[in-house]
Amino acid sequence: MIIIPLILFILLLKCWIDKRFDWVLILITVFFTEGYGFIPSSVFAIKSYDYVNIFLIIASIIAYIKDKSFFSVKKMNFVYIIYLLIAYQLFEVVRTLYIGAESLGFIIKVARINIIYLAFFVLRTIPLRAFKRYIKLNLYFCIIQGIFFYLQLIGINLLQGRVEEATSAGQITRYANCPAFTLFYIFYCFFGEKNSYTKVFYLCFWGGMLILGQSRGDITAVALAFVIYYLIKNKLKYYAYFIPTIILAVYIVTPMFQYRDENSRSTFIEDITNIIVAEDFTEIENNGGNFTFRIAMLAERFNFLIENPQYMLTGVGCIHEDSPNCYERFDFIIGTQNEERINGYCLIESGDITWVPILLRYGLLGTFIYLLFLLYWIIIGLKYLKYSRNPIYIASSLISITSTVLTVNTVLFDSYMHTYFLIFYIIYIIKYEKRLLKLILVKKFLHEYSTNNPQLQ
Repeated sequence: MIIIPLILFILLLKCWIDKRFDWVLILITVFFTEGYGFIPSSVFAIKSYDYVNIFLIIASIIAYIKDKSFFSVKKMNFVYIIYLLIAYQLFEVVRTLYIGAESLGFIIKVARINIIYLAFFVLRTIPLRAFKRYIKLNLYFCIIQGIFFYLQLIGINLLQGRVEEATSAGQITRYANCPAFTLFYIFYCFFGEKNSYTKVFYLCFWGGMLILGQSRGDITAVALAFVIYYLIKNKLKYYAYFIPTIILAVYIVTPMFQYRDENSRSTFIEDITNIIVAEDFTEIENNGGNFTFRIAMLAERFNFLIENPQYMLTGVGCIHEDSPNCYERFDFIIGTQNEERINGYCLIESGDITWVPILLRYGLLGTFIYLLFLLYWIIIGLKYLKYSRNPIYIASSLISITSTVLTVNTVLFDSYMHTYFLIFYIIYIIKYEKRLLKLILVKKFLHEYSTNNPQLQ
C-alpha cells in the first residue's frame, strides 16, 4: 500500500514542475488530511505530513536555484514574523543543545515542525487565480467527505478519524472526524452564495457537522465571527434573523452537551477562583469543567516557570514528550489524556490548548512571538473586511477570529496542517489586499467625482 503515497508524492512534484498550482494545493491537502479522511494512516510509511515537509524542502531548493531572492521578500511585512519565528526556533535548538536539556534526536523531532514555515515562501509564488481554483476544487472534495460523514449516522463508516461512541443511556455519539475545512466553508459558502435557499442549505450542511462533532468551542467561535462581521459591516438588522436561529440551535444542541459536563460539580466562577488561589491542582482536575481544565493546565505550567525563573523568558527548550528527560523533570498533575503515555496523560504536548507546549518550551518570549503571528493576521484580515465582497477574503479573515478563540480549545501551532493553512489564509489576504485597495480607491474617486458633479447623479 506504500505505493499510494509515493504516487501522490510524485504527482505533487510533477504538478509543481508543470505549474499546476491548484493541484499542488489539492495534493498537499490530501497528505495533511490523509486523503480527505479516506486513507488510513497505516498506508503512509512515514507521517503523512513528512511528505509535505520533503516537498517544501525540494520546492524551496529548486526555487532558490532559479531565483536567489526566493527567501528575500519585499513589500510583505508578514515575512519578518516568519523570519523571527524561524530565528527563535533555531536559537531554542542551539540553547537546548548547549545546556544539555535534550538529546539531538529528540530536539530534531520537536523542531522539525518549523519546516512548515517554508510554505510561506513557496505559497507566495503561487498566482492568486490558482488559490481561487483550489478553493473551488477543494470544496467539491470536502462536500464528498461531508456526505460520507453523515452516512456514519446510518452505519456506513468509511471515514478515518475519531468517533466517540455513546457508552450509556442519554449519551450521544460524538463524530469528531468532520472535514478539516468545515469552519472555512461555513463562511465561504454563506457569504459566497447569493441564493438564499442555497445559503441555508450550506449553513445546515456544514453547521450540522459542528453539532454532531459536539465542539462547543467551534460553535462559539463561529457565532462570534458572524457577530463581529455584521458589526464591521454595520448590518445589525441581520441580528433579527440570527437571534431566533441561535435560540433554536441552543435548544437543540444543549441536551447533546449536557452529559459531557455531568462530572463537573462546581460553577465556572468557582473553578476560576480555585485556579487563582489553588496550591494543589488535584482538586481542580477532579471537579472542573473542560474549559477550566485547560486553563488550569496552562496555569500549572506557568507556576513551574515562576518556580524556575531561569526558564521564564525562554522556556525549558525543545524537550520531547517521549524523552526520558521529560519524565525525570516534570511531575505535572494535569495533562491531556493519552493512554500511550506512561502516566496516561501528556506532560508537555496538549491537544486541548495551544499555549501549554509553547509556554513551557519557549517561555514568555516565544509565546509573545506566536501571539504576534495571530495579531498580525487579525489586523490585516479585518482591516478591509468592510469593503470586501470576496468570499475567500471574508472567510480567511473570519477564520483568524475562530482560530484565535480556539487556541484555548485545541492545538494550533504544533499542528502541521493548522500552521500550513494559517499561512495559506494570510498569503491570500495579502495578495488580494492589493486588488482590494485599488477597488477602494476607484470607489472613493467615483464617489468624490459624482459629489463634485451633481449633474451626473
